[in-house]
Amino acid sequence: MISRLQARLDLQILLGGSDELIKVSQVSPYEVTWTRNLPAVADELEVSFDSSLLPVDLRGVRGVQVLFWLFEHQDPRRCAPGDPGFFSGYSDEIGRRRTERTVTLSCRDWTAAVLDAKVTPKELKSVDVQKLGSLEAVVKRLLSLGPASSDWEVRSLSAAGARNVFTTLSKNTAIKRVAAKGKGKTPKQATQRRQFTLEALADGDETAVWDVVCQLCARMGVVPEVTAGEKVPVVLLVDALDLQTSDVLRPFARNGSGAGRTLTLGRTVATFDETLRLTRDADLPDQVVVGAWDHEKGTMVEVAFPYDAKAKKGDKLRRVYQVAEGTADQAVLTRVAAAAWAATRQHQLEVEVETWSPWSDGGGPHDPDLLDIGAGAALAIQVSGAYAHNLAREEREAFERLDDKVQEAFTSANASVPRSLLFQVGEVTHTFSAGDSPDYACRLKINAFLGEQPEPPKAA
Repeated sequence: MISRLQARLDLQILLGGSDELIKVSQVSPYEVTWTRNLPAVADELEVSFDSSLLPVDLRGVRGVQVLFWLFEHQDPRRCAPGDPGFFSGYSDEIGRRRTERTVTLSCRDWTAAVLDAKVTPKELKSVDVQKLGSLEAVVKRLLSLGPASSDWEVRSLSAAGARNVFTTLSKNTAIKRVAAKGKGKTPKQATQRRQFTLEALADGDETAVWDVVCQLCARMGVVPEVTAGEKVPVVLLVDALDLQTSDVLRPFARNGSGAGRTLTLGRTVATFDETLRLTRDADLPDQVVVGAWDHEKGTMVEVAFPYDAKAKKGDKLRRVYQVAEGTADQAVLTRVAAAAWAATRQHQLEVEVETWSPWSDGGGPHDPDLLDIGAGAALAIQVSGAYAHNLAREEREAFERLDDKVQEAFTSANASVPRSLLFQVGEVTHTFSAGDSPDYACRLKINAFLGEQPEPPKAA
């Protein structure tokens, strides 16, 4: 099937001397590069169009809000916010090429609004996590500190948002000793638990609102993501373990089947590139420690992964601490720790896949599912029979020319590597150019799916 992909761009422009937004709708862009990043980073869009649609001196432009769609249904009037292939945000930079009569907008999605909004330690300290209670309520309060995000919605896709921030985090804060004072009383030592405040998450005099949200969620075992809503942006809260082992964030089904997205080497995969970073582990943690409060025993339970982690010679053991709530089961906590540890290393082996169609295997113009794929989605890579046969023959011929000891070493090394073709998407880049022969490509950065990690060894 041949794709007949199209693009639509709507602009809402704020000009100098006026507070009224000027709307320019159904623009047909010339070229588009749209990158969907990890949740902590704003998505990016670069789009160019005919400069006659912006007939104003650039110095007179105060701001530009952007709505953009990639679509297959052939009717630009059908495009609606939230559709697959939809981007919403604002422009950071406007460029005009007068000789080519084009304007180029460099844009970020609405995540940028909470990345640019700053809060002070004093403002963070004023957020009463004990009174607010749930993570959902605390995130909503943090968003209110950013002028552009004060009316945003917060929505939980699992039990993540209901977790009590104060109960979870204050149980893991340090104990400090204070002296009992009073006239005629013998000085003695007492203990008092430090009260947790969000001030502890501040990074200097000013910290991005979104950085605070991401830090808080990380300590709660939750992943936040900004997405488009019907009227305002929505922050989704997803349990980190759900994100790694299920399709809670990006559910996908085709023809009534729950089978995930698949691309096939030899058919729908145009390019498949692998890069191994051998020196990237310089700043990675040696161990992840996950703690949880056992309400029945009234004690803190902690598990670590890997159990036998060792620091490099001359260095201290680098640990990352996380808090989980809802279970004190060591097996569950170990899986959380193992997934978190694997997440820190998932970019050591980088795989990039490119396809030239906006749908995965089994799709078509009626189901361009790659327009709706993003970080966290599962993707399986299959190998066609003919491709596998030719590849095996070429490798066997080359292999047989090697020394016996070399063959044995390579065979042993290959046997020790897990053979999994199920991946998790980290970044997606769509490129589109219009004209008599429209050109499209979807390039995905993918990593080993953490839900497929082997079970960690049991503690001794």
